[in-house]
Amino acid sequence: TPFTPFCVGGRMKIEKLNIDIRARNGLWSAGIYDVEDLSLWTAKELAAIPNFGGKSFIILIDALAKENLCFIGSGVK
Repeated sequence: TPFTPFCVGGRMKIEKLNIDIRARNGLWSAGIYDVEDLSLWTAKELAAIPNFGGKSFIILIDALAKENLCFIGSGVK
């Protein structure tokens, strides 16, 4: 799997990750509301989201790592 998409108790919501509001709003505007949704996107697709640039991607990767998750990005939707 591209992510370990579940935390204890179910799907981990994006707002539970320690990312800034710009990155979070960018993900939400693209319909990404939890880690499982995120696993369906590639890094290239994420980079095309308005207000979600390289800095936001690095913040996201760091936040996922703190939750013992990693981004591989399958792009399988």
